[in-house]
Amino acid sequence: MLYEENVFGYSQYKKLKVGDLVCWSDLAEINGLTLPEKIKKFGIISSLYFVKRGDRQVAIAKVVPLADNSREREILAISLEIVTKQRVSSEF
Repeated sequence: MLYEENVFGYSQYKKLKVGDLVCWSDLAEINGLTLPEKIKKFGIISSLYFVKRGDRQVAIAKVVPLADNSREREILAISLEIVTKQRVSSEF
């Protein structure tokens, strides 16, 4: 078994690339109160890496949210859904 296969979220991590547009579910919050419903958020992946959490390696993506003015967020790779893959163009 390869090292990467032991990383939590590796199967989703290997599908992701920097520049991909992704979405994830987040709990709704109004005036500091967390509401029971989930809202879908969108962002662009700026980096991908592994980090040790507890006794296990975990796949993480840094994502720049699109809708709000919040900062880059660290999100578990397994929580992300690809909306649009990053396309590489040879024309500049």
